[in-house]
Amino acid sequence: MPSQTMPRLMEQVDRIERQVALISAKLGIPFETGRGGPVPEEALG
Repeated sequence: MPSQTMPRLMEQVDRIERQVALISAKLGIPFETGRGGPVPEEALG
């Protein structure tokens, strides 16, 4: 995999996780990123 591709993929994953976190917060459903814990409140705003 070219070195340029991985940062782009990680950026895309981060955007998707933020969107899922926002949707989950609105629905009152806990969301874990799989990176060690729930998304902090300050990241949702």
